[in-house]
Amino acid sequence: MMSSIKPTNSIKIAFFFLLAIGVFLRIFKLGLIPVGLNADEASIGYEAYSILKTGADRWGIQLPPYFLSFGSGQNTLYAYLSVPFLYFFDLNQHSIRLLSAFLGLGTIPLVYLFAKLLFKNYYFVLAATLLYLFDPYLFMISRWALEYNILPFFVIFSLYLFTKTFLTISSEEKLNFSKKLILIFSFPSLALIIYTYASALFIIPAFMGLIFIYFWQDIKRHKLLFSASIALFFFILCPFILFILKNHVLKTELAIEQYLPFEIPKMLSNREEVYKGFGKNLALIKKNFIFVFSGFKEFDRAINTTKFFTPHFFLVFSLLGLIYLAQQAYNQLNNQFKVLYFWSLSCLIPFLLFEMNLNRSVHLQAVVPILSLIGVFIFMENILDTRFKKQLLCAFIGLFCIQSVIFYGEYFYRFRNYDQFVTNFDGAIKVANQSKKPSEKIVITSQLVFNYLFVGFYEKYPPALLHKTLKADFSHPNVAVHSFEGYYILGDYANEGYYLNAEVFDRIKKEKSFLALLAQNEKIEDYKINDKSLIDTSLYSQKNIYKSTEWKVVAFNKK
Repeated sequence: MMSSIKPTNSIKIAFFFLLAIGVFLRIFKLGLIPVGLNADEASIGYEAYSILKTGADRWGIQLPPYFLSFGSGQNTLYAYLSVPFLYFFDLNQHSIRLLSAFLGLGTIPLVYLFAKLLFKNYYFVLAATLLYLFDPYLFMISRWALEYNILPFFVIFSLYLFTKTFLTISSEEKLNFSKKLILIFSFPSLALIIYTYASALFIIPAFMGLIFIYFWQDIKRHKLLFSASIALFFFILCPFILFILKNHVLKTELAIEQYLPFEIPKMLSNREEVYKGFGKNLALIKKNFIFVFSGFKEFDRAINTTKFFTPHFFLVFSLLGLIYLAQQAYNQLNNQFKVLYFWSLSCLIPFLLFEMNLNRSVHLQAVVPILSLIGVFIFMENILDTRFKKQLLCAFIGLFCIQSVIFYGEYFYRFRNYDQFVTNFDGAIKVANQSKKPSEKIVITSQLVFNYLFVGFYEKYPPALLHKTLKADFSHPNVAVHSFEGYYILGDYANEGYYLNAEVFDRIKKEKSFLALLAQNEKIEDYKINDKSLIDTSLYSQKNIYKSTEWKVVAFNKK
């Protein structure tokens, strides 16, 4: 290990200067870039809004451990933790992204504390902190609202708690009150990871198993404290376990549901199909291998990226760091690295089971920067001549900075608009509501994935009124929403498994007048069954009252 070296004042000044820049970039135009709103953001935002106003999700299910959401479910922790932000700042693009930004920034001091446990060299501690602050992937997911975007915070939090606990025990220090608290909250922190992103179910059991096997003697010596920690883990996870039992094991109602203070939703479609590959052939492993060594680059979808991919020098050093951790675990040396190694090893399991993408690899990407830094450390310690150690660290940081500068230029200027984000819908729905007569209904386009959510989000539609007036087909795998007070939903042609609400058209025809919020290329008369238009627009006079590049609002009045 490199000896402990305190940085000079100039290094400290440079560090805090870069820290200030990094914090500024994380919050700069937070509600405006990415431009528009993603369907998952609209979903999470309206779920949080509904919880705040009614204590139930958008379908009226009381405090669910897992949202029914689009029919196949959505993790709940992001929405529940967003409730305070919505209470103080109301429902909007900025408020729903605040949690990502807050915990994204909160990850930075956690990394600093975690790195102090791993490295004696203070330069590496500072380097780790800056890597996490400026890492493009971690930067992107801290700027918009997706359920798993807060996962890196809880991963680093858990790794810090476990590492601190076992270093304290192995040094035979007396456990004071604060250290006992750290120990007790170590296992419960893993439960929060599962609520953040349910795919952690494939990782957490393996990680816990490795912890028990390697640290069993330490656990036995403090069995009462660890028993309390594990009991708290299962207490926190109990609602989710009941959800799994109902939907994936027993596949039936549970007898105890009537006595619970929360409701367990029944999923309409099953995400088990995601796992149908279940490691059955080498082609899957090969594809995941290509995905990783392309820099976690998605070739067919880009929900959380611009043209960014993890640079290959990062991956090479990460692999070197992982190999070193494996060697240290085998030789039973350097206990401070054991927990990190067990987590990294556990994160490889999903790569053997199902096709990976940016979302499903977030558990591993949360530790890639620290793995790469360990790789640099090992390269410096065991390969390089002493004279070149500082130069290698500077070169590594320099390459990272160049790559980051290129990325930030693209993020803020060239790639501010993403296909996955809906723009200008807020202006269109606002004009429609301002222009309609008190008794008029607004017809909503079918050319928008989960269109009703954008109405609910931007109009802050009262959740209690939605629960009361919603007409929807829950036999549809994505929940086919037909109407709710003030609105007709034409269908959802933009979504896989699209549907057309023929019944809604019959109700629209009975209206003397209505407003239609449509896509620019969309026409009411184009909706047909057996080549017959569902609405004869020749019976109506039409007037365009709003137009943007994406949307238009048309007033229809019967002649």
